[in-house]
Amino acid sequence: MTKKIYLEGGGDIRKGENDILDKDALSKSKNKKVYVIDLTSNDQEKVAQYRESLKEYFKRLGAEKVGFVSTSESLDKIKKQLNEAGIVYIPGGNTEVLLENIKIRKLENLIKNINGIIVGNSAGAMILCREAICAFEKYEKRGMLKGLGLLDLVIDVHYDRTHDKQLNNVSKNKHMYAIPEKGAIIWSNGKLEFVGEVYLFSRGKREKT
Repeated sequence: MTKKIYLEGGGDIRKGENDILDKDALSKSKNKKVYVIDLTSNDQEKVAQYRESLKEYFKRLGAEKVGFVSTSESLDKIKKQLNEAGIVYIPGGNTEVLLENIKIRKLENLIKNINGIIVGNSAGAMILCREAICAFEKYEKRGMLKGLGLLDLVIDVHYDRTHDKQLNNVSKNKHMYAIPEKGAIIWSNGKLEFVGEVYLFSRGKREKT
């Protein structure tokens, strides 16, 4: 099974905004089992509500099973789930909380060693990359966040033209990809495929991919 990573810029699954992307991922997976790393919130009521939405969503798209890594009791059980999964899905939410929970549960290496399809939406996409522009709630500003580095990319999600000033400035020293709502970058065997109006920011300028 070849590793394939979908970096989704955002989109409301309850409105079906990522149906095409996630159906595509399911069609290419080794099986129809989806395991969700739902660690983007510590509010258990919110987690439970979102979990129901995710179950309904993936079942509608054709998944045979939808499980959740946050309910696992041991690293061995989590490893078994991730190895069994056709798709490992990391949803949006609070990016800082997601990274913190991954580190607390010592999941970094398990995620890095997944040899299959990983789909990251918004915060989920950000943590899969080397760096990402993050809206830090604590400081009420946007800045650079260091991710897990599965992909050697720097990204911005939920992109629109209001981000241009900051991205032009940051990109003077690095290449950055800006992914809009319902858009994506799909990585496979070192090659990138772009879905939607994805832009490359480099040397302080914006260009269409």
